[in-house]
Amino acid sequence: QAGLKFQSNQFGADVTGYYAVADNNPQTETLVNLPNSPSQNFNLSYISYGVNFDVAWQPIRAFRIEASGEIGRSTITGISGITLSGDENGNQNERVPDVTFRIKPTFFFRGGHAFISANYYGQRYGDLANTERLGTYTNLQAGIAYNLTSWMTIDVEGDNLTNALAFTEGNPHNLSDLNAGSTGLVYARAIEGANAKASLTIRF
Repeated sequence: QAGLKFQSNQFGADVTGYYAVADNNPQTETLVNLPNSPSQNFNLSYISYGVNFDVAWQPIRAFRIEASGEIGRSTITGISGITLSGDENGNQNERVPDVTFRIKPTFFFRGGHAFISANYYGQRYGDLANTERLGTYTNLQAGIAYNLTSWMTIDVEGDNLTNALAFTEGNPHNLSDLNAGSTGLVYARAIEGANAKASLTIRF
């Protein structure tokens, strides 16, 4: 890894580049798309590289904008053992998006603050064969916090305000890859729909 940090009165940035090699990681797949759902064991090697960043700018006391994320690639480089699922060198590693990004403007006012946050998640796959597309999605959030007194604060936040339908992973009930190499139906875990929560914090 190699990185750079910078901070001034109004601006701060933390940028880190990385390159990693992982060799001979044991893997197990249950091929539920084949008769009797056979299992197969093999070793997996992959390379990951990219850059992650965290940037904040506050030009005036009442406003700050933050951006953070990661741009990279995690790729299969070596499969040793028997695999019938379509896993191939060059495929994207499972459940790891190439791009994630968040931007969050915050507005400060007397007694509290309000924010909006947009969180983007790039294309991911639930299996090493890259047949189970989990898709891209953006999660929009917003919230406000207000100090009712010097010792009491109320917070109201909304999550997934656009009611996006998205999946964070595949087949959460199985430790192996989900239905690798098939185009059939599979289990998945969806993000929660549009929702809101409120909380009251008392300090004493």
